[in-house]
Formats: sequence, structure tokens, C-alpha cells
Amino acid sequence: MNEYNKDIGNRIRELRELSDITIKEIAEELNIKEETYIQYENAEVDIPASFLYELAHIFKVDLGLLLTGEESRMSIFD
Repeated sequence: MNEYNKDIGNRIRELRELSDITIKEIAEELNIKEETYIQYENAEVDIPASFLYELAHIFKVDLGLLLTGEESRMSIFD
């Protein structure tokens, strides 16, 4: 898999660990198999945008943080 997917997978793993959520808990929350979730974290398969959107909601972070590692700058326009 490409470096971009690896970076996203690493950010997802880090957020999950910082949130003290197990793989089993997050997989149940997302209604997917644990094996599928592990494949996303390990960048073994492409990660669907809908999955990233749901994760951002669960972790209460901006979707841009998952994609780029940085918060969106659109908030300066509020």
C-alpha cells in the first residue's frame, strides 16, 4: 500500500490508542469485522471515505486531521 494510506492508518491507530478504545470496541461501534478494521489500520486495503468520516465523528476530530495530520484551517473563517 502507498505511504499516504500508511500515514492515515497510523493516525487512526494512534487516535484509537489515545482514546483507550480496543479494536473490538471500535469494530463493534462501526459495525464491521475486527479483521476489516485491522486491515484499515495496517493500510492493507484502501480506506473508504465513509469509514474515515465515521471515525472522525467517533474520535471527535476534524476529518482533515485523519487525512493530513493537521486540523482544517477553515475554522479561521468562522
